Amino acid sequence: MKQLVLFLAAILTFNFLLPVKSFSQSASEREQIRIHLWAETDSYPGFFEDEDEIAKMYQDGTVYQNLPEEMNELTPAREVFKFAIKRMKENAEFLIGGMINGWYYDYTPYDKTRRVEEYFELTPYLTPESYLNNIEYHQPEIIDNRIFTWIYCNRTPSQMLSYDQWSAVRNPKIHGIGTGDVRLGFDGIEQAVRESVKNAVREYWRKVTKNKPKEISGTVLLIHEPYILVKDGKYVAELDFFMQTSRIEHYKNF
Repeated sequence: MKQLVLFLAAILTFNFLLPVKSFSQSASEREQIRIHLWAETDSYPGFFEDEDEIAKMYQDGTVYQNLPEEMNELTPAREVFKFAIKRMKENAEFLIGGMINGWYYDYTPYDKTRRVEEYFELTPYLTPESYLNNIEYHQPEIIDNRIFTWIYCNRTPSQMLSYDQWSAVRNPKIHGIGTGDVRLGFDGIEQAVRESVKNAVREYWRKVTKNKPKEISGTVLLIHEPYILVKDGKYVAELDFFMQTSRIEHYKNF
């Protein structure tokens, strides 16, 4: 099984590396990010009628036997792994971006009395092209039709200094839980993360201000290992952040 995963990874140019020494995430987060991510191997739930049979085909390699070379890209197993690896890379780049550069948010809370609809926008604080960190993928394995792998990314010296500034006492640590539609794929994970940030910001300001703000904007930095799972057909993201508030506007009339 492991050899098959590595073979597929090499074919699809997914840079899996050899296992490395384990260490505590909390002790090393300033210098190196280390998170455990997963992606579904089946891009279309129910695509294979017999999951036990396809799992056996993965294991013994029969899915590749007696096929012309030009048909390799058409094999079900190859297409499934191609989808999973693409999703894994999207997830890794999205989350690592939130842990290194953070996300900018703009939040207008719902206000029934004033007939104000809720509005929340989350965008990368910096574009992916603005940092040159190398993301490494270690120890891939398949468990229950999912690919699991460890993601490593080293911070640059300037990014370590930035992390020190983020972790200063003046920046509160907040916690949020959000959900997203699993049928949306990567967009569903992004949806769950966005809702997690919104709920974390909302709960923090509920505790520190008596009057509902008109608008809040600022940035958050994702910290610790992201906890993302699937429950009842939804992605569930339970995340921790450091928060900086750049602007908070209150209603002039109460």
